Amino acid sequence: MLSVLYYFIIYNFYIFIIFASGYAFKKIFWFNNDDDLTIGEIGIFGFIFIYLIITFFHYFLPINIIFSLTIYFIFSLFFLLEFKNIKKFISLNLSKNVIYIYLLGFLTAITTNLHDDWQLYQLPIINYVQQFKIVFGFISLNDYYGQGHSFYEIMSIFQLPVIKNSSLYLIPVIFV
Repeated sequence: MLSVLYYFIIYNFYIFIIFASGYAFKKIFWFNNDDDLTIGEIGIFGFIFIYLIITFFHYFLPINIIFSLTIYFIFSLFFLLEFKNIKKFISLNLSKNVIYIYLLGFLTAITTNLHDDWQLYQLPIINYVQQFKIVFGFISLNDYYGQGHSFYEIMSIFQLPVIKNSSLYLIPVIFV
């Protein structure tokens, strides 16, 4: 029971970071402020904004825990600065359907059965993103590294100091 509560807190933290980054993306790049966006669109903006940040900075440094905590801090600070506007946005867009989808997403995320290729394919790519900056010519070692892995790059930033990468499977559930 304690592990379910533990992952519920992590699930909410990841949603918080994605939502804060999406709202930051809207505030910075969305020029039509009169346009009514939904919570889902803000979430998509969050994934896009996180991907743009990771792609830019990954040329210069690895997406390690220090970088992740810095991004968490920046988006948390943005959330606190925009708290009134975000609170108003959530109160206007929150409905029973959104709550049901949120709870259903968490219930489907509670699993200990990861994909068969988690250790062979997904985790090594995420670990390389976290340990090294972009290495040109890396495809020479293995064909898997040459394919576009934008979602794995997004997953690489969602690491926490104690648990490292053990809760990364929550990110695809949030995306859906």
